[in-house]
Amino acid sequence: MPFLSSGIYIRTSEMPYEAESSYYLKYQIKSALISIDKLMQDFDIAFDSKCQYCHYYTDHLLYSYGQISNRFVITPKDVGLTRERKEANRRNFEFTEVKYPILSDKCARNTIEHIDEHNQLVIEKCNGVGGFNLIDRETPEELTLVFRNERKSHPYTLDLVRGEIMIVRNGTSIDVNLASLKLELLALYDRVSSVYDTLQEMVRRQL
Repeated sequence: MPFLSSGIYIRTSEMPYEAESSYYLKYQIKSALISIDKLMQDFDIAFDSKCQYCHYYTDHLLYSYGQISNRFVITPKDVGLTRERKEANRRNFEFTEVKYPILSDKCARNTIEHIDEHNQLVIEKCNGVGGFNLIDRETPEELTLVFRNERKSHPYTLDLVRGEIMIVRNGTSIDVNLASLKLELLALYDRVSSVYDTLQEMVRRQL
């Protein structure tokens, strides 16, 4: 039965699933937002370099991005309970491809998964070295042009000047705009928090 006019449906037996989804979505969204904010700040001296600092937070951003997307994006492999839970998440958190176009695309998350395999292909096919690259205000212009124009050889680049992550996967270029992604994350966080707070209140009333 519905317990919110905005369209959350829950039976007593489903509450643990709803609570689990709400908790982990809040956690991963907050983690992603923190990572974006860190990328906009001066790097921590605990790291060896700014590039290493940015690599760390870009990896964490993409990991959280993937974990969030995986709660909503339905693939042909999703059957049974897995598909049911994703469909429920889409209803409960009002998730659509129109409202969340960046989070609806799971391809970018593969950047940090199997990184050794991705880099091996870059080395073999492009005579590059793979790995992470950084463009900022101090990056020489000629190197900036290489990273932006020879993307197959440099498939994982954070461009702080343009505020985007540039990725190439399976020959396809993917650009993740940080400002746009942050707006999607903030909007989703508000919705997830509303559901989470409602569930917490229901639990308190049952105690």
